[in-house]
Amino acid sequence: MHTKQVCSGTVTAVMGTTQSDMYSSLQDYLGKDESEFFFGFIRPGPLMVVISIVVWSLSIMSELSSTLTIVLAVCRLPIGAGRPLVETGEDDALKMVHVTRCRKYSFILLQLVRFGIVVLLFYTGCIYLVRTTVIADLFYNMAALAFILDMDELIFAALVPLHVKTTLYRRRDDSNPGLLPPR
Repeated sequence: MHTKQVCSGTVTAVMGTTQSDMYSSLQDYLGKDESEFFFGFIRPGPLMVVISIVVWSLSIMSELSSTLTIVLAVCRLPIGAGRPLVETGEDDALKMVHVTRCRKYSFILLQLVRFGIVVLLFYTGCIYLVRTTVIADLFYNMAALAFILDMDELIFAALVPLHVKTTLYRRRDDSNPGLLPPR
């Protein structure tokens, strides 16, 4: 009788298989017996979630540090009239002498929006990782979050013309951080 239910696609047989698969995944996540626990009491699934959240937090802190560096560099620029004045120093490095008030505050506002997006991404990423109940999916989710966090750099690398990237990277000097984070 059971073979007939499976072959005919009876709902109860399908639900039983789904429940069995979920139970098996949960057992893998929590650990089947105490020999799989770390230090005798730490279950493998929750440990991997904690490790993934720590790694995610470090990635977010790196992004926030980059945002703060950019904001501090722009805040140090004096406000002047007219177009931003850029000079070439002795060491062939580009240095901004002044920037208009509107551009300065617009750029700071843009970085505050970036900051908000990163904080929101941190929160949703943590929720996303905590709700993962399959260890293999945890690694996929971590990779997906890293991809989302690096999306701005991928767009920059793909769409900005080569001569602009060359100028930005070649003319940057360590004493004046400019507007690009270190690579």
